[in-house]
Amino acid sequence: MRRITPRLVTAAICFALGVSASAIYRVYSLPEVSTLAEPVSASLPVGPSCFPGLSITIPEKRSQALLEGVPRSDDEYCNQLEIDWYSNTLKIMNEGSLCTRSSQEESYRFLWLRSFDNPIAIRVQRVGLHRLVVVKELDLSPEHGLAGSLKTFSFPLSEEEWNLFMRKLELACFWQMPTPNELMMCDGAEWIMEGRREGRFHVVDRQSPDEGSYRDACLYLLRVSQVLKTIPQVRIY
Repeated sequence: MRRITPRLVTAAICFALGVSASAIYRVYSLPEVSTLAEPVSASLPVGPSCFPGLSITIPEKRSQALLEGVPRSDDEYCNQLEIDWYSNTLKIMNEGSLCTRSSQEESYRFLWLRSFDNPIAIRVQRVGLHRLVVVKELDLSPEHGLAGSLKTFSFPLSEEEWNLFMRKLELACFWQMPTPNELMMCDGAEWIMEGRREGRFHVVDRQSPDEGSYRDACLYLLRVSQVLKTIPQVRIY
């Protein structure tokens, strides 16, 4: 047998070390495997976990009266005073009761009554695949109060925008929120949200909410309707 020379042994060892190093490098240099999250479709329905909550059933003989049968406080005088104030503003804006609208319609209305600025009402509604935003702003007259000019416009609402609003209402647990306004101040703004769904009605009244999901839902309607573009930050109260 031939004797293996030292050079050959050294070469074999170097080769083996090279192969091993190459294998180790490949193993540790492989990219990490990541699981792709399934994209969430904007068309996914929102589960009504807070519905029907504290909402009331709309009677078969639906009244034309606005905000009827929804107590706001234990004080009957203050309760009626607020209802008259809100209802009168909506009447001047040619906004009827949500309870008298089509039974096939799901609709929400945000009424923004600020002490020193024009009243604004934003209604969003859905019937089947058709979604609509209706915006109304009452230009206050210094001489005649609410008897000012009415600005109104409407446009279609996308499915994604509708679903995002539904998610914001769900985060706020709108249907389970008590109606009465717990905070009473001389100045400020009333943030009133009405909802009509599956034959039920609910309304929430809050005064100048500083933060929270309810405020976010109301601000979203102001944003999606392009109203916020014309309102300075200091006028959002």
